[in-house]
Amino acid sequence: MKKLNIKNWKWIYFGLALLDVVAVGTSLVINHHLVSQYSETVQVSEFWTARLETMENLQILASEVNAPGNDVFDSKNTKKERERFVKASEKYNIYYRTTMEDLKSHRNEYSLEKAIAVYEEVQLKMNVMTQKTEEIFNLFESNRKDQAASQMATMDQKYAQLREALIASSKEIRKIQNDYLHKQREISQRLRFFEMVFAVFIALMIIGIVFYVTVILKFMSKSFKEKKMAEEQKKALDAAAIVAITDTTGKITYANQKFFDITGYKKEEIVGMDHRIINSAYHPQEFFQELWQTISSGTIW
Repeated sequence: MKKLNIKNWKWIYFGLALLDVVAVGTSLVINHHLVSQYSETVQVSEFWTARLETMENLQILASEVNAPGNDVFDSKNTKKERERFVKASEKYNIYYRTTMEDLKSHRNEYSLEKAIAVYEEVQLKMNVMTQKTEEIFNLFESNRKDQAASQMATMDQKYAQLREALIASSKEIRKIQNDYLHKQREISQRLRFFEMVFAVFIALMIIGIVFYVTVILKFMSKSFKEKKMAEEQKKALDAAAIVAITDTTGKITYANQKFFDITGYKKEEIVGMDHRIINSAYHPQEFFQELWQTISSGTIW
């Protein structure tokens, strides 16, 4: 029974060790995902921060395009202000095309359909504003300043609409960024939860292994004591009585020294021989029948 118990505990130990390895491996995988997710979140945040900075730069460039149409009333220099306007428009258009291509290149990656649509509205507003600016320059060159002044008010109105479109575009980008961060936060919380579960599981595994070691040490200590006691009992028995051990067929497998001293046999003459060679015929047949029934049942006679 004791051997069966220790065997069972051995399998329990292997089970605990295997579960511990699985738990540690799973925890490492989760930690790897957390690190990867953090790196991805930082990268995506930097991406959207750069796009928001683009919107701010575009507002600055739009104001530079709008300025000459107002400044011409102070400088009275149509040629100079037109040159400023053309340069500012070219600079704006190049920057706009670059940023639009950038958004379209990430269209599927970040679901930017709505952001691109809002961004296209920005260019439509810019086209209207530049048309009004051109009209102001033409009217100013024709010395129709009153009409030019009325167009300036319209141009400023279109510029305000352009700014609103840029702000709407920035808001859409912030919304996409916030939605992404919210999603990443939920994933991180789930991963941290599983990481905590596996950490508790590992702690329980360690407690289980410690408990196992304690049980094994107690078992070994008990087995050692029992073995020592059995050796002492055997020593006492050998000193006080003759001892012979046979198998189930009656073949002698062991005899103690006292047996050899009393019978006069030597070890090589006894071991492997039938036990009947030492039958003195002193005991009746029933005596030996009882003997064999006893030892056949596993009981010591």
